Amino acid sequence: IMIFLIIVGGIGFAVIMDVIGLFGRERRRLSLQSKVALIVSASLIVIGMIALLVFEKNNVLAGMSAPERVWGSAFQSVTARTAGFNTLPIGRLATPTLMVLIALMFIGASPGSTGGGIKTCTFAVIFATVVNMMKNKKQVMFLNRSIPQQVVRESLVIVFLAFAWIFVATMLVTFFQTINGGEGSALLKSLFEVVSAFGTVGLSTGITNGLDNASKICIIATMFAGRVGPLTLALAVAFREKREKYIYPEESIMVG
Repeated sequence: IMIFLIIVGGIGFAVIMDVIGLFGRERRRLSLQSKVALIVSASLIVIGMIALLVFEKNNVLAGMSAPERVWGSAFQSVTARTAGFNTLPIGRLATPTLMVLIALMFIGASPGSTGGGIKTCTFAVIFATVVNMMKNKKQVMFLNRSIPQQVVRESLVIVFLAFAWIFVATMLVTFFQTINGGEGSALLKSLFEVVSAFGTVGLSTGITNGLDNASKICIIATMFAGRVGPLTLALAVAFREKREKYIYPEESIMVG
């Protein structure tokens, strides 16, 4: 029941209405956003569950029966992207597992949902952009549809600003913890704390109580930015587009 509620709460209200429409009198096809949200969400849940099963086999899952391992891994994979509940001791998880959970929390839920993160559709657009660029295609295509350049731009801005915020917040938390000799000055645990705050997930390795006041202020600001930042940014970029009165000459530069 909890897994179902977490998925429904994080899939997005537009997707829910779209899925309900499949069973209505006027049956309609799923929109591209619904397809992307469902595919990416399902993929992340499976990837996270497999990672937990592999990395924690001889750690926190040791001594459990096969069904307990599967259910424990599945629940933790689902909850890492929006809910923040935990049935496994987060503080005892192996380093690779924490990195996987960080990635899941960073991506987060789907647009128009109750969850945070950069959102599944944003991640899908960036992934499709990279794949199409490697194939030397000028147009970004995904699931037999072309993605508008405006959406690609918005996704790039959201991801860049999210990375920048997390980088600065993690740097500040580790700095404050180091100069105050507090608990949790380790980079990975601090990064986990910041990403969890940005994704408004709520998971913690157990260092929250040991953070100094300055670090807690950083976490508070990160929670606020993660909740309203990506959506507000996307709307701001979409509705403040202006036409340039002039265009500079084009010149190429080396990258990579």
